[in-house]
Amino acid sequence: MNSAANWSSHPIKKRATDALASLLNDDAVQPADAARMLGVSVGNIYSLAAPRGPIPCMRIGKRRVVFNLSDLVDYQLQCRFTQIKPVVNSSSSSTGCFRPVAPGL
Repeated sequence: MNSAANWSSHPIKKRATDALASLLNDDAVQPADAARMLGVSVGNIYSLAAPRGPIPCMRIGKRRVVFNLSDLVDYQLQCRFTQIKPVVNSSSSSTGCFRPVAPGL
């Protein structure tokens, strides 16, 4: 029996192909677009991509990375600060030590 013919109809290959097709639909985001969306460099996007980073992605081959839009939005929401740090008022001022310099010196 031909092993190539068996693999083309294998259920795992069908599921993998379906998963890839669903990821590469309108919700697929390329690394450059993901970087613009998050306000980081393209190089930083690759370090944020799973498995090293926190953003799930689909790796195709050795180099191609595709993100799902909803995963990027989830990551943005996780990074959002929801508390405001209180302002520290200090009675000492560093500007009190400076003295004006006389002109011509």
